[in-house]
This record gives sequence, C-alpha cells and structure tokens, in this order.
Amino acid sequence: MHEKGVFAQKNARIQNARRLGMTAITRRAAVQFGLLCLAMPDAMAQEKPITPDWGTKLVEAAREQIGVTILYDPTYTRLAYPGGR
Repeated sequence: MHEKGVFAQKNARIQNARRLGMTAITRRAAVQFGLLCLAMPDAMAQEKPITPDWGTKLVEAAREQIGVTILYDPTYTRLAYPGGR
C-alpha cells in the first residue's frame, strides 16, 4: 500500500507542475543534463581553432607593411631580362 501512496504523491506533483505550466523531469534526466553541462566545456576546448581565410591573411600582411618602407626612389630603371628590350 505504501507504493501506491508514493506513486500518488508523484502523480500529484506532476499534475501540479503541469497546471503551473512547468515540465516535470526525472532525476535521471536531471543528472544526465548536469553531466552534459559539465562535459560541454571540455568538448568545446577540443575543437580546432578557426583558421583565418585568405582575405584576413592579406589584410594582416598589409598592416605589417605599414611603416616598413622608409625611402622611396622614383627613378625608372630598365632591367635586362631574356627576350626583353
């Protein structure tokens, strides 16, 4: 008879939670959710870091060149090369 009383109490709690717009969950579900929350940061840390695309690399390389050229010589120089003029 004690088992029926426990089930009746559990049923009453579930019905009360539904009446209030809440969802009743089992202990097992709560423990599984807790373990998932504990494991999630570790799983996220194991993902590969996002590699920058070629456009981002180009912008970074261009920014590194700022201030590198300190002298500019505007004179035209002819270069000799095979088959050239």
